[in-house]
Amino acid sequence: MSLDTRQFGRTVRLSEEHIQQRLWDAQRRGWALVIEHARDADPHTNYWDLWGTPICDPEDPATVLFEIDACRASFPSHYIRVNACERDRGQARIRDSLLVHSPESRLNFGA
Repeated sequence: MSLDTRQFGRTVRLSEEHIQQRLWDAQRRGWALVIEHARDADPHTNYWDLWGTPICDPEDPATVLFEIDACRASFPSHYIRVNACERDRGQARIRDSLLVHSPESRLNFGA
């Protein structure tokens, strides 16, 4: 699968309720959650930085939302995403990824 750099520019902003529902689904499936942030979301030139440590056993989506809000407060001009990873035999595979924050000042991807 290739990622077109225009995809983030057309991404619909997710509501807090939608984010909570997706986090609850990841919790129900037993997936670990990883919060990452990056100044630019261009997959060709940038790595995403980890926020805190992976949340391996989230008991409540509110815990993850608290960490997302803390990341938003610390990095308001960064893109923030949450990856849900399935843990199996020492490997972690990304099963879901949510772009939960994009900078208001950037109308286009990577601008």
